[in-house]
Amino acid sequence: MIRIHRGREPATLPPIRRSELTRVRTLAKAGSLNSRTIGSKYTVVRDDLCSAQHSKCSYCERNNLEPAFLPVEHFRPKLQAMRADGTSDDGYWWLAWTWRNLLFSCQPCNTSFKGVQFPLDSGSGVLIPEQRPPGAERPLLIDPAGEDPIAHIKFTFHPGLPKHRWRPLPRSGSRRGGETIRDLGLDRPALLDLYERHVDDHVTPIVNRLTAAIRARNKSLVTTTWTNEVASLLNPNRPFTALSYDAFDYFVSYSIRRTWGFSLPRPK
Repeated sequence: MIRIHRGREPATLPPIRRSELTRVRTLAKAGSLNSRTIGSKYTVVRDDLCSAQHSKCSYCERNNLEPAFLPVEHFRPKLQAMRADGTSDDGYWWLAWTWRNLLFSCQPCNTSFKGVQFPLDSGSGVLIPEQRPPGAERPLLIDPAGEDPIAHIKFTFHPGLPKHRWRPLPRSGSRRGGETIRDLGLDRPALLDLYERHVDDHVTPIVNRLTAAIRARNKSLVTTTWTNEVASLLNPNRPFTALSYDAFDYFVSYSIRRTWGFSLPRPK
């Protein structure tokens, strides 16, 4: 996961939000809200979200996703919210058409894993209907559009394993990082396969070229490789940017970067 910048709210969303809130308030008071009655008019911004996120899932960072077949994700779930202790509360229906609560995600992250999960820290407050977030809530899930996930999740290399050597783990023991990895399934086998392939196919060749240039003391080639190739792979439109960041940090140590006078740009 990396930080996402949605940009300005599309002009199509506010009128839909106003009309849908007027309609849904009555249903909420009557206890008649469900997936059918709440509707899906928020999907009007699916293409806008896809474009803002470079056709990448907001959670796992898979790219080249086709928006027409994928869901609009609600960070705070709209109908039901499962908490860390296994209990549940009513969902955040009033945020179903709120730009700051909408993300573009892949089907597995949205449906098979996160679903209605929205754990809160122990002792956290809970929003009341129509209250604007965050209020007194302390979510355990990381909001990629509101904070830097790299501060909480680190891809770690395990050289002794025959496969799946790159795994996301909580950075510095972050509880929120661990909860996010677990609830989003960021360590599911299908993703671990993709992580391995990404490093082998894209990161390792760059590291090998950089290492060869360093050994040859070819300053021009070292600088060009780092400035162009590394920066290109850390561009937010590329897949698995957070993984690339941690892989470069592992393979090209801080002491080497300091010696050659270049820094590792944080994805944003």
